[in-house]
Order: sequence, then structure tokens, then C-alpha cells
Amino acid sequence: MSSRKRKLSGELWWDYYCRRRLGLPPAMIEALARDLAAAAPEWKRLIASCHLSPPKQAAYLALLDERLERLGLPLAPHQS
Repeated sequence: MSSRKRKLSGELWWDYYCRRRLGLPPAMIEALARDLAAAAPEWKRLIASCHLSPPKQAAYLALLDERLERLGLPLAPHQS
């Protein structure tokens, strides 16, 4: 991955890691992407209802959005 941890892109993740390193077939990679995108609203709901302070919740929600965007997945709406 060429020491690019901070510049990890969806292309690097899906192509390099999932396809080349893990050897996952395209259908499995697509299913994984769908599963991650489908789980995002629940993750947001759990973050919003956890014991963390509102600023920390907002930081985790922003991080989740950043990672979803980086992987090229749709951003889930925030649910309270």
C-alpha cells in the first residue's frame, strides 16, 4: 500500500486489499460494500445513543462519514 495510511482511498482498499491481497471475487467485494453501506445507519444510531458526550458523538459521526466517503460508499443519514 506504499505507506499511504493517511491517503487510503476506496480504490486502494477495494482493489489492493480486498481483490489482490485477500483474493476476494468481485461479487463478494460488491456484497461487502453493500453490507457496509447498509450497516452505516445503525452505526450512526448507536453512536448517537451511546454514553459519550455530544462533542465526542459528533466527532465519531464525522469520522464515520469520512471513512464511508473514503471507501466510496453512500453517506448514511443521521438518525437520532
